[in-house]
Amino acid sequence: MLSLLLALTAHAEPLDEGWYLLMSDRNRQALTLASDLIANDPSDHDAHRLYISATHMVGEADTVLHTYRAMVERSPDEPAAQVALAQALAWSELESWCDEFSQVLSGLPESDELAFRTASLRTLAASDCDFDADAELARLEQLAPHHEGAWTDLVIERLYGDADSQVVSDITQLATRAPRHLYRTSRLFGDDLSGRWYRKAQRAALEGADTLADGEHAWQVWQALEVFEAANDERAAQVRERLVSLDPGFADSPDPDAAMHRKIWQADQKPDHSSALAALEALAQDIPASGPVRGHYQDRLADRLVGIGDHQSALDAREAAWRADSSRANSFAYDAAQAGSHLEAALEAIDGALARLDDPVPLDPDARATPKDWTEHGRIKCSNYLDTRGWVLHKLERQEEAAAAHRDALRLRESGVVAAHLGLVYRVTGEPAAFDYLAWAKQLGIDEGSLDEEVSAAMEAMWPEQGLWHPDGIAGYIDARVAFGEEEDEDVKPGHGDDNHALMGEPFPITEFTPVAGGKVSSLDELGEVKAIVVDLWATWCGPCVAAMPHLQDIAEAYADRGVRIVGISVDDRKELVPRFFRDSPPPAYDLAWVGDDGMDSAKVASIPALFVLDEQRQIQRFFIGFGGGDDDRLVEALDALVGD
Repeated sequence: MLSLLLALTAHAEPLDEGWYLLMSDRNRQALTLASDLIANDPSDHDAHRLYISATHMVGEADTVLHTYRAMVERSPDEPAAQVALAQALAWSELESWCDEFSQVLSGLPESDELAFRTASLRTLAASDCDFDADAELARLEQLAPHHEGAWTDLVIERLYGDADSQVVSDITQLATRAPRHLYRTSRLFGDDLSGRWYRKAQRAALEGADTLADGEHAWQVWQALEVFEAANDERAAQVRERLVSLDPGFADSPDPDAAMHRKIWQADQKPDHSSALAALEALAQDIPASGPVRGHYQDRLADRLVGIGDHQSALDAREAAWRADSSRANSFAYDAAQAGSHLEAALEAIDGALARLDDPVPLDPDARATPKDWTEHGRIKCSNYLDTRGWVLHKLERQEEAAAAHRDALRLRESGVVAAHLGLVYRVTGEPAAFDYLAWAKQLGIDEGSLDEEVSAAMEAMWPEQGLWHPDGIAGYIDARVAFGEEEDEDVKPGHGDDNHALMGEPFPITEFTPVAGGKVSSLDELGEVKAIVVDLWATWCGPCVAAMPHLQDIAEAYADRGVRIVGISVDDRKELVPRFFRDSPPPAYDLAWVGDDGMDSAKVASIPALFVLDEQRQIQRFFIGFGGGDDDRLVEALDALVGD
């Protein structure tokens, strides 16, 4: 995989230096250089390539997809962002990424440069997605006569095959046409390679290294050193001395972990799963018995084992990765839950991961992340861990505990995967809301192919019991829910429709309701003398509504002494859904009530969450739609204006 990715970078000195930093285990410096290049020119394809590769080496791979999805959303007409997102998807650990990958690349405009990028990435993804690698290579061959990147790609692809006259010709040109890739010829000096054409190829590689050994840049000399050391050539010592004179930083003792990560990475370059697996297994005796390096190594083994279809051995490798490095607990536990195997070990792993979330973790001063970013990442991580725990418990047939974990995960983050898991658990327990949660998951989007299929099958089986009708049956109903969800997302965007309500300045129309889940009032009049009342129309199936509850509770506590009361009025179709929703976790401290699903019509709203700010006379002074997260300060500003400091 890496062989093709690195080939995408054209000859340019800053990028050559960046790749040299990365390959000499100075990963953070390479990342910084790539970031600076992108900041200077966001359309630089090759800078994005370097950035994505560097993030994987510094352990920031989980942020890359989010970064490039956001970039594509902000700049949908920027091809470099689309190509970079496709690369990030190909490197991701998502179960299902091929559809998004294909969609991203299909939207590119026509040009030789973008045709090259597309063919290279599709060749890279051919073993995982339904692409014809031979057809993509043929496209590169068409481009190669007038595109250096395509030529370099083909050279590297041929280097990982058998040596022949074409390979010898390629290597002869490599030192001048694409010198940054000469180090790849070091693979020609393996003990298992012999024959006339290999000897010719080795001589060509040594001649190219001799040329680069006199280069003026450290990255050129490093290329020569890699070849000479692989060949056990006596020139290696002299070339190393020259490299240190050009780059004293190279003489510093490298981080042994970084060096070993690099060996693993290089072994994983092989063009197919079987050869990469063999190369990785050959490193087994060099890998420490425990720690992050062993964890990383076992995970790479697992990925390749999945590639050849040996899922049981892959899961064994995932468990070994977790036992070597506890930070890999979630990956192992979720895979175990998916497979329905190793479940007790998986529960031990994810419980340990959740316990460690409370450990103090310092901010990395080099990570360019704000405390807000760090906190948001922690919230998402906690949601992911809770969801994994719920799924493991589900497979262990501990359904009540599973449902509680999934509900807690949803309160932290709205997610189609988590909603799907909760809906499937509810289906087992006979919970009436199961179908609604599955439908909501469809609206949110489920980015796991097998889970999406399981949800569709479950909804189809439950369809006759729902009393619903659609001319196209369950398939049409699901399409309608997804379409409605897209419209609803637009409607409830924070700020959309604020203070735009037909009853502004008039009394709040819902005068009576039923207290539930610890609520104590059945009308607004029972609240007595107050300076302001906040009415929150919500429902248990509404993700943003649930996500807003901790925020509303904080406001209720902060403004209690200033004469402000909050009432959360549910518009669920059945009253019993509300106390059942809070069965395994405490409800918020403010009053809760239920009015039924006609409450939205009574309040003249089309979407929720809907917040009404009422004055002392119970008249509507402010109106807000949606919830924008912890930074959503619209309600605070409205209350400050209404009741004063």
